[in-house]
Amino acid sequence: MKMKIQKERLDKIIQDELQTLTEGVSDEIYRYLDANELEQTLKNDKFYMTAAVGTGSESDLIKKGKFYFISFTRSRGGDYHQRPSAFSALIKVDGRKLGQRYSGKAVDYWASATRSERGSGRSEAEDRIYSDKPYIPKASQYIKSIHFLIKNSGSPDNVYGDLNSTIAQRVRNVMLLAKKKNIPIFYYNNVPDFIKMNPKKSVKINIQQFKRSVEDIKDKGYQPRNIDSSRSNFTEFLELFYKNRSKDLSKAADRRLYSILYYNYTGENEIVLGNYIHNEKQMRNMRDKRIIHLLKVMKKHRLKTPKDVIEYLHDKWKKIKKKKTKTKQNLKIRVVKTPQTLIL
Repeated sequence: MKMKIQKERLDKIIQDELQTLTEGVSDEIYRYLDANELEQTLKNDKFYMTAAVGTGSESDLIKKGKFYFISFTRSRGGDYHQRPSAFSALIKVDGRKLGQRYSGKAVDYWASATRSERGSGRSEAEDRIYSDKPYIPKASQYIKSIHFLIKNSGSPDNVYGDLNSTIAQRVRNVMLLAKKKNIPIFYYNNVPDFIKMNPKKSVKINIQQFKRSVEDIKDKGYQPRNIDSSRSNFTEFLELFYKNRSKDLSKAADRRLYSILYYNYTGENEIVLGNYIHNEKQMRNMRDKRIIHLLKVMKKHRLKTPKDVIEYLHDKWKKIKKKKTKTKQNLKIRVVKTPQTLIL
């Protein structure tokens, strides 16, 4: 009898969890950001999406026709939030408002067999928003509050931790941007209070502590450069989409085509393209902007995976080559030898 009751309880818990995951976006959702992403989000007023193609780990989560997604969590204490680093933030987001303008659903990221093995049975209930654009504009209108972890320490004498000039300026920018956009921001110097997001446990900080010296301002540090289109990993694939004659292809595109037509038995090109996409799929860190052009072309031709791309290009160029060969043969047949002129 006892075993039957326990089984009934377990079944009910499972059914409740399944029901939760079939619901739409929660009214209140959260997102964990480092200081850099938070600054970029506020500065550009955009939630940056992630490309949903390129890797097997996301292909089963892609929504029809939507090539980008962004993940939020329904819980402040999600698995990814348990070990936050200093100078990171949890933002509280109006999920109801976001869900009115964008499609989304709940996803248990560790639900698939492959991930559950890697994740040791963890559960991470996400609210995943889908879009056909690489970012969500006017992000500030959805942010209800920002909770910022300054340092993982309960000591009131050491609130700020080890600040270098870059982090100091970033924190200062976050403060000013949040104030400008009328978003409440709270600061914490220990993880438990940070995760609870309890304003009563927040600490007051002095913005003067985050000023940079004249020398620091002059030294901009490492500035990542965008990749030139001529050096882009995606250029050769885009050429194969847009061009229709072999003689118009660059050397790199011609080599890629030869590999696709004659040496793709092991799926090498799918792996290469998948890796290219994976390396640039985080739109906030994107250096090679031609990934956006590639995803637009993929959407146009209803291609969802790197394998789809390679198969499409293989079929396209096989037809072009076949047509060219047939044209040459027809030209040979049409050649008629004229009789020699008689000399009288």
